[in-house]
Amino acid sequence: MSQIDQLSLRLGGISLITNEKAVRAKSRDFFWYSPVLKGALDHVTAQAVVMAQTEDDVVRTLAACFELDIPVTPRGSGTGNYGQAMPIAGGVVLDTSLMNAITRIDDGVLICGPGALMGDIETATLAATRQELRMHPSTRETASIGGFIAGGSGGVGSVRWGMLHEPGNIRSVRVATMEARPRLIDLTGLDINNVHHAYGVTGVITEVEMPLVKAEDWVEILLTFDDWQACVA
Repeated sequence: MSQIDQLSLRLGGISLITNEKAVRAKSRDFFWYSPVLKGALDHVTAQAVVMAQTEDDVVRTLAACFELDIPVTPRGSGTGNYGQAMPIAGGVVLDTSLMNAITRIDDGVLICGPGALMGDIETATLAATRQELRMHPSTRETASIGGFIAGGSGGVGSVRWGMLHEPGNIRSVRVATMEARPRLIDLTGLDINNVHHAYGVTGVITEVEMPLVKAEDWVEILLTFDDWQACVA
């Protein structure tokens, strides 16, 4: 019996995708923007994808993969540009996109699952309290909040609030460890930087708490120039 067959038995009712075409689609991000990475990573694919819906799904998957010695690559919505969500060692992609519940919107506080899309968060916080996240990436409509924390660094709002790693820009993060008995660890303060920008290597994000601020009336402007000198003049 293959490792993936054994994993399927251990996971029970947790969704496990093994269709080759579907697995390949979930094994990719926007790495192909770079001709160098496209050549180096185009062959990369997992053997299966686990579609986690709950924190318990994540814990059970990590425990089973640890026991079976199956590599795990966490994935949000796959909007990164550098292969961060690609399973270089094969194994399993642990997709958290279905863990997208927004459980609390309050004065200055958002709590949600890692799979919540930042565009959906903005819609919900604006409707509820006229608040927004301090910053967001250019891919906010399709990027997940867990992926932004695990792989992002800043974005629109960073001029005012600094980079994402700076104190206060992430209130807390809960992560699951990959070991025989995975632990759930709540990180605050500078400890958050143990998982921020670590791409899931040090723990899989299962819940995030972010600060909210009064919403701005943003105006998006696209400027084009004939050449670089005209741009910087």
